[in-house]
Amino acid sequence: MKKRMLHSGEEIRRCLAKLGEWNEKVRSRARDEIIRLGPQAVPALIKSLSSKKPLVRWESAEILRVLRDGRAARALVHALTDSQHQVRWVAAEALVDLGRSCLGVLYTALVNDGGSAELQSGARFVLYELKRRQALREADLLVYEVLREIDAPGTSVVAVFHALQFLDGSQVVDEKHPTLRTLHYQVPGPPA
Repeated sequence: MKKRMLHSGEEIRRCLAKLGEWNEKVRSRARDEIIRLGPQAVPALIKSLSSKKPLVRWESAEILRVLRDGRAARALVHALTDSQHQVRWVAAEALVDLGRSCLGVLYTALVNDGGSAELQSGARFVLYELKRRQALREADLLVYEVLREIDAPGTSVVAVFHALQFLDGSQVVDEKHPTLRTLHYQVPGPPA
């Protein structure tokens, strides 16, 4: 039996649309076809991570996890803030499977959107798993330790910023530093 191959963008879009079907067999066939296509499907999968349908976003993240293409890192980091827990979870697992190559994008997102509890939680998971796999460098371990403490009273994304400066070899700056002023964060007040 001759297998049908995907060739056009229209065929890829049709397969992506089938990822939103409730019928598992239909989704499974579409998933298998997209995976067989490989890297050619990555740009469309990245776009589908923004679909209005949670099932399409979840399936897209799952396929990107299998494909392990670094081009998806930014979109997967963004998916750590998805409204659906299942999408966030699969995106985090996909980032773990990308390994250290995703960390630059993850760290940038932490600094730019550090106030998001979902992003912080996803980043902790990614770093924990990479630590467990012994894939982190010493400086990455520092960021992991800071993120572990981020929920502690008096801690904010500023601590992550300082840890990232350490990674870059920069001097730690005070809160009047122009880069730090551009961050969106809230520093908790003293305990009552």
